[in-house]
Formats: sequence, C-alpha cells, structure tokens
Amino acid sequence: MKKEKKLLLCVVASIVLLTARHSGAATFVVTNAIDGAPGSLRIVLNEASTGDVITFATNLSGGMITLQEGGEIIPRYALTITATNLPGGITIRGNSLSRLFTVTNGVSLTLSGLNLTGGGGSSSINAKNNCGGAIYANGNLTMTACNIYRNSSTDFAGAIYVDTDGRASLTQCALYDNNSNEGGATYVDGFMNGSIIFSQCAIYNNTASNESVATLIGHASFYNCTITGNSTTGGYTFFNNGNLTLVNCRFKGN
Repeated sequence: MKKEKKLLLCVVASIVLLTARHSGAATFVVTNAIDGAPGSLRIVLNEASTGDVITFATNLSGGMITLQEGGEIIPRYALTITATNLPGGITIRGNSLSRLFTVTNGVSLTLSGLNLTGGGGSSSINAKNNCGGAIYANGNLTMTACNIYRNSSTDFAGAIYVDTDGRASLTQCALYDNNSNEGGATYVDGFMNGSIIFSQCAIYNNTASNESVATLIGHASFYNCTITGNSTTGGYTFFNNGNLTLVNCRFKGN
C-alpha cells in the first residue's frame, strides 16, 4: 500500500512538473558569458521552450557576451530575455559580421535591459542577408529599455529590419551610431504589412550612405520620440512609402 502511495505521488509530481513546463512557467539563468559554453545564452536558449524567461546571473552585471559560435541567436519559441535584474546591464556584441538576433515568422521575442552592439547584418540561415545589422524581425519583436548602437549593414537597416510579416514595438529604447546603405536606423519592409512602433525612444547619430535614416515601406509610428543628429547623403530623414504616424516628436540637426 505504501509503495502504491509513493508511486501515485511520483506520478502526480511528474504531471505537475510537465504542466508547469508546458505552460511556459520556467525561468532560466545565464551563468556564463562565453558564447557556446555551458550556461551561456546560446545554450540556455536552446534548452528553453515557449513562454520561458531567460535572465542573467548577477555576477554578469556590466559584462559582455561576444557572439562567435554559429552566428546570430535564433529563438525557436516565444521567449523573453531580460537583464533588468542587473544594475550594470549586460552587452551582447556581434563579431561585426553576423547580426545579433533573427526572429523568424511565427516566433515572438521580448528583450529588455540589453545593450546590443557590433552586429554586421549577415545571417547564418540566409534570412535576408545584410538586412538588419542588429536584428532581423519577420515575427513579433518587443523591446524595452534597450540600447542598440554601432551596428551596421551593407544593404538595409543598420539596427532593425522589419520584414513583411514582422511586428516590432520599442519602448524607452535608444538607437544610435548605426549605419547602412539605406535605413541607417531602421527599415520596415512588407508592402504595407510590416510595422514598427517607437514610444519614448531616442534615435540619433545614425547614418545612411545612400538614402534615409528610416525607410518605411510598411507601417511606422513614433510617439514622444527624439530624432536628432542623423545624416544621409540621400537627403531624407524618412523615406515613406507606407503609413507614417508622428506624435509629439522632437527633430533637430537631421
């Protein structure tokens, strides 16, 4: 009888764990800043499932993760990666060749409290190569309190490229010192389908060698943003062939 009770308790415990796991209740902690090593962001991300949250050990505060192993990070599920628990934040740096994140169609990625730099735009899975120095989004991208700076692309979007099925929303983020051929900061593609929303963001000192700091073929909205010091030889701050909304924004020196 006691053995049967123990077996029943084990089965119940297993069901509870599986249910919690399935509901996306798990939190994973990155403990290693070396890309590809046990406990690194890349390894932890591969262990996570839909709805999970990835945080960072407090000893990584102010540290840097340089991506080397296998190019950009490509989440397979809806995930949150947050460094809001770190007083000094954490920086994810590219190798100046690959971009930092690729968000594929059907995937949702939430990023908060991260510094993203050194992205070079190329993709290990050929997802719009050289489009999006830091991030390529053809799924759902949400960013809060992130700094996206000193990324580059030889084609489109020094920082963030939003494709046909992409949806991006940025709140209290800073995009600066990014550069590309067109869309020094961002490029929204999709023939009226892709969209991006900026709220309380600062967009400054981005450059485009050909045309526009922000190229907008899809939908773009800017609320309470500061857009200053951007430059392009094409002569446009925005090249708008989609729907553009500007509310209470400040422009200077573009």
